[in-house]
Amino acid sequence: MSKYKQPQRPQPQAAAKAAPVPLRAAPEQKKPMATVAKDNWLLLLLGVLAVTAICMYPSIPNEFVNWDDDRYITDNTLLQPLSFETIKAIFSQDVSANYNPWAIVSLAIDKQFFGLNPVPYHIHNLVLHLLCTALVFWWMRLLKLGNTAAAVVALLFGMHTMRVESVAWVTERKDVLFGAYYVAAAIAYMKYVYETKNKYLYYAIALAMMVMACASKIQAVAFPLGMLAVDLYLNRDENWSLPKLIRLGVEKIPFFAVSIATGLIGIHFLSSTMDSGQLYPFWQRLFFAPYALFIYIWKFFTPILLSACHPYPASAGGLLPWYIFASAIPITALIAFLFLRFRNNRAVVFGMLFFFFNIVFLLQIVGAGQGFLAERFTYIAYIGFFFLVGYALQYAEDTAATWKTNYTYGLGLWVLVLGVLTFVRCGVWHNSNTLWSDVLEKYEFVDVAYNNRGTFYREAAEKSAARGQADSAKMLYQIALDNYSKVLERKPDDTNVFLNRGNVYFAQNVNDKAAVDYDKVIELCKVKKTIEKDSESKAWGNRGAIFFRVGNLDKAVEYITKALEIYPKYPDAHMNRGCSYSVRGNAYLSQGNKEAAAADHAAAKKDYEAYIATKKDNPSVYNWLAIEKNYVGDYQGAIQDLNKAIEINPSANKGEYYFNRALSYQGLGDTDKKRADAQKAVSMGWAQAAQLAQ
Repeated sequence: MSKYKQPQRPQPQAAAKAAPVPLRAAPEQKKPMATVAKDNWLLLLLGVLAVTAICMYPSIPNEFVNWDDDRYITDNTLLQPLSFETIKAIFSQDVSANYNPWAIVSLAIDKQFFGLNPVPYHIHNLVLHLLCTALVFWWMRLLKLGNTAAAVVALLFGMHTMRVESVAWVTERKDVLFGAYYVAAAIAYMKYVYETKNKYLYYAIALAMMVMACASKIQAVAFPLGMLAVDLYLNRDENWSLPKLIRLGVEKIPFFAVSIATGLIGIHFLSSTMDSGQLYPFWQRLFFAPYALFIYIWKFFTPILLSACHPYPASAGGLLPWYIFASAIPITALIAFLFLRFRNNRAVVFGMLFFFFNIVFLLQIVGAGQGFLAERFTYIAYIGFFFLVGYALQYAEDTAATWKTNYTYGLGLWVLVLGVLTFVRCGVWHNSNTLWSDVLEKYEFVDVAYNNRGTFYREAAEKSAARGQADSAKMLYQIALDNYSKVLERKPDDTNVFLNRGNVYFAQNVNDKAAVDYDKVIELCKVKKTIEKDSESKAWGNRGAIFFRVGNLDKAVEYITKALEIYPKYPDAHMNRGCSYSVRGNAYLSQGNKEAAAADHAAAKKDYEAYIATKKDNPSVYNWLAIEKNYVGDYQGAIQDLNKAIEINPSANKGEYYFNRALSYQGLGDTDKKRADAQKAVSMGWAQAAQLAQ
């Protein structure tokens, strides 16, 4: 039998006295007291999961978006077939200044089985969210809510509109994964408190689940504080006994150790994105806390005006807007009211403290990245508020209060409205255009929204150009340029936007304008205090590509080498430098400089292999590597590479791959296969193969 006793369900209270319960119950009452028949809990849970799935269903056909999905998935070189080396790389590197290796492993598994088809990734996110919803239901029952109240809490957790960002955004695999581990750890912790057999096994499980949660997202560092709130709810402190409180803190030393270690790792990687002090002095940023709390409480009830990106408020005369400072008044009044009215009600204290403990580190007092007022930050924190809704429902049922009917109908109407808002909100995340257009509907100017929407149109233009739709491509390129220009009008030193605009000119073969923009990025990077290494690297690399285009191969190699010195994890630079080495090697050979030619071709082969080590799905690099192998007489190796290129895209380059494989077969003396490949190349439009086909 457990040493610590469980709380009773809330009891009726006298009109003049606040209820001080739940405190403790008799040890015999180990199972939650249900408001419906015990065997109905499964039907309730299935109903909750079904409604959640329906509300979140529109997220499944969504595409990847260029709001970190590129960095975490489509361009993430860590997403390789799992092996010891892959796991080692994932656990030793950050992604976009964040350390969440277990989430990266999860995404790597998806890519290994499904490639870059976004649908399975979205399904995976939704399945994890449903799992987390089911775990919340289980946890609420352990917290002594009846089945109906627990189902309401789980339903709100599953389908509240503020959940959409965590579920519909593939990058936020971090949220649904850490959430599942967090709640599983909380359940194990409750079992540790309740049980006498295998007590410390449950403690170990809780600690292990917390470690997994922290490896999924740094936000899990709040777990031990959340469990202290649970302790208060269960009255494990024995009515605020100081020795008991100290003992409860000591009990959680391993959990706090994990939190501190995770926090230090996170700070190490996040330090490059910290913007505290750049926009506002620290004393002003302190007011972000009450303002963010006010917004999160408001959006719990009315989740409208949601946005993928909320810009920091513009300062006027060196000061934040007045409403940021004024927000401290209602928040202070609310805290005072709750303390005076409910300080003896452990359920209310638990709900409020659980919310605060799990949101306090995310209030952007010290800013990092674009996290201001982010909806995803409430994924676990809102459980505290959802619990209070379920607790109030159970209290109404138990006391037969006069407001029971009104509360029930009001709750039902609210849930219905939330369901509709959630269903619609999932569609906003359909693609980068719908996402950033939605942001710009809410805010007049958000630089990242214009920039990323411009990138969406640039990529759409490139696809149109590849299909031979020149007019459509021209129109889309112009829309991209218009979006980039919107940013440069207000931020003439934005290196990322100059880089992206240069990419539009580069794609259109307007080399002179592309070169001007890339040079501008390089110039700005010399004087800017904070720059993104990958953007600076791409400016040097793309400028090198311009030199390659115009035939200045020495400059091409020089600039691309500089790109790799700045940011070694840049595979496209290896590809471009390899091409430069290959062409320059041929030039040396034509001049009779065999030694220089051999050195360049060897360097080219090394660059292509470095590219393939991180990106294995580009047929062009296998073709270039095969050319190098043909050059040194490794015809069998060249054939293997060309087989891979043809497997990935058999119709690419109008038969060039077949032509080069024909050359390999010619080197091996296999006339029949040489002729068959040459004929295939000719039929696809590669006229150079005609002589080999005879």
